[in-house]
Amino acid sequence: AVVSTQSTGDEYYYRRLLSKAFRSWQSVRENKWRERVERACQNRAQEVCEQLTRDYEGKIEALQKQLGVAHTEIGSLRSDRAQFEERMKKGFMRGVCALNLEAVMVVL
Repeated sequence: AVVSTQSTGDEYYYRRLLSKAFRSWQSVRENKWRERVERACQNRAQEVCEQLTRDYEGKIEALQKQLGVAHTEIGSLRSDRAQFEERMKKGFMRGVCALNLEAVMVVL
């Protein structure tokens, strides 16, 4: 009975030691796995951010070009409008002068 008790105690101690070692190994393995997953997620997030930055910078550049074209077109239209208004004013003044001359001729 003494040998059996000693061997059972040794076996229990050995199993507990193995269990403790296994839990320790499993904890280290899970921590390393977690670190790898975190690094992978961080790298992927960085890639996505960089891609979004490139996409939006391209869109901003295209919109700035469109804005420049629109400003140029607006300037041209304003110039055309000013020239049109000037021609209309000159034409109106010629008409007024012609009416004044007609009025003077009728009175005289």
